Amino acid sequence: MSTTLPLAAGTGADTIGRDAPSMDEETFRSLYARIASPLRAYLLRLSGDPALSDDLLQDTFVRLLQGRVPPMDPVGQKRYLFRIATNLLHDHHRRWWRWGSELPDLSVTGPGPEIDQRTDVRRVMALMKPRERQLLWLAYVEGFSYVEIAEIVGVRTTSVRPMLFRARLLARHDTAARATRPIAVWEQFASIVGLVALVAAVWRLWPVLTASAVQVQQPWVLSQTTGLGVIFNSVVLAAATLLAFLIWFGLSFVRAEV
Repeated sequence: MSTTLPLAAGTGADTIGRDAPSMDEETFRSLYARIASPLRAYLLRLSGDPALSDDLLQDTFVRLLQGRVPPMDPVGQKRYLFRIATNLLHDHHRRWWRWGSELPDLSVTGPGPEIDQRTDVRRVMALMKPRERQLLWLAYVEGFSYVEIAEIVGVRTTSVRPMLFRARLLARHDTAARATRPIAVWEQFASIVGLVALVAAVWRLWPVLTASAVQVQQPWVLSQTTGLGVIFNSVVLAAATLLAFLIWFGLSFVRAEV
């Protein structure tokens, strides 16, 4: 990651602009040291391009220096910079689409080990749409609230909750993670019970299914397939089928929740 800092106000006012707010070198360096690393990780996760992430990071801080920003607390400063970076990234993507180019691959390896230690959402994000990936990162990596996320992304606050809900559902059903989890003994036993119940029911009802074909050779089948016999066999088959389905559905739900 590049360590070059944009010029602070007072060290190159002509480059920064006439309306640049007053910010001394020490204050700016402190702000950069606190926010630059998580902001670059956010940009890299969304863009998939380290060089582009560095450029957008520098542009974000230049925009901060060029604008007249009202006084705000550290949380407000971070939210403000993330909003600037998001807008710059959106502008870049719009230019790509206008020029007929394809968007970059977003399923890159990621920003670094410090993010791996904080969360495993990076593995899931490759399966998500860009907006879902963006919301998940802001919520669970940076810890922004719904209101703050809405301000950064530029959507209504009421839209953030359902979009995050869909992202969480995708995370829960991450097939790559589930495939590596060994099947428990009780799961194997339950699956066998369901299969045996279904096979037994089909075997019990087989005379009903083949009665028309064997009634001449095996007259005894008719006595088993008339009246209460048909009802009993049908109920057994339906119950066994339902049991097998419930076991399968239950196992799928449990594995998705683990």
